[in-house]
Amino acid sequence: MIFLPASPPSAVFRRCEAGSGERKIEQAQGARVSHFAPESTTAIHFFIGSRGRGVRIRLWLSLAQGGLLVVPKPPGVWLDLETAMSTVHDFTATTLEGREKPLSDFSGQVLLVVNTASKCGFTPQYEGLEALYRKYNAQGFAVLGFPCNQFGAQEPGDAAEIARFCSRIYNVTFPMFGKIDVNGAGAHPLYRFLKGQTKRFIGTGAIKWNFTKFLVNRKGRVAARFAPAAAPKGLEKEIEKLL
Repeated sequence: MIFLPASPPSAVFRRCEAGSGERKIEQAQGARVSHFAPESTTAIHFFIGSRGRGVRIRLWLSLAQGGLLVVPKPPGVWLDLETAMSTVHDFTATTLEGREKPLSDFSGQVLLVVNTASKCGFTPQYEGLEALYRKYNAQGFAVLGFPCNQFGAQEPGDAAEIARFCSRIYNVTFPMFGKIDVNGAGAHPLYRFLKGQTKRFIGTGAIKWNFTKFLVNRKGRVAARFAPAAAPKGLEKEIEKLL
């Protein structure tokens, strides 16, 4: 059992390791406690962010005089780092301009998250996605584009090339992010979360091609998933239900 000095909700923690039936944590700069509601024994959630990616973990703690004790986990309650993420708003992503953007900036909005490509047969969907954004943005709707080169190498350009293409050819004004992987070991944590939300309906949940679309409600949970061939205009009724 590990004793920790008492800390307010702004205390910083970074890493959780298993050992001898207990959970140990190291104090370190760069992470923050995102939930703290002590009882006799309580779960405490830590958000760990690094290079635009983040995970939330849960430890079980007991109060002690002047501090907290990290105690053995109650059976069946330990959450792994991936499934513990609860909403889209818990993630961050890098914009095409290279800035880290917390997706919590979109809290309260309906989102359409799309993996895009510049040299795909579905690339003209940029026009329809932009039309959706302009039509519903004032009502609390946004399209989030994530370029990906995993399908037929159809997004070979760098961030500057992608930005120029989107602006000049399709006059895209909705938020675009840096190129990521959506499948495999290097998949962005956001996409691991999105796929996990729909996996029970779609087998492995793997993204099949460019322009797969995830419709996210105002609470940051996936409400629907649409295949690449689904035209943006055909999503209007589903979007309007959530607005």
